[in-house]
Amino acid sequence: MAARVLDTAKPYALAGDIQTLIALPDVGSALAVLAAPIDVLFAQKDLNVLGASPSLAEDGIMGSETQAAIASIQTRFGQNATGVLDDGTAVAIRYAVGCINAQGV
Repeated sequence: MAARVLDTAKPYALAGDIQTLIALPDVGSALAVLAAPIDVLFAQKDLNVLGASPSLAEDGIMGSETQAAIASIQTRFGQNATGVLDDGTAVAIRYAVGCINAQGV
């Protein structure tokens, strides 16, 4: 989505036409995706692999559904269910996905 929007916006950005640029639909959303922390985006992808329900939007935004999925996985891993993507939780999620991927080898 971000790539499509940015392709549309590129000529206006290059021309310095800020008025048209900011009026384009979805530009704000595309910029939010691009500015999102990579760790949240990777965590969303991994949580979906681990069966997040409902499936998370992989947008890099730490919204309430992502926090709930993190809290749920923390409970499954025997951690305190804070919903915060701390280092221990990020490592546990990555490890679990790695185990799943290794089974397919």
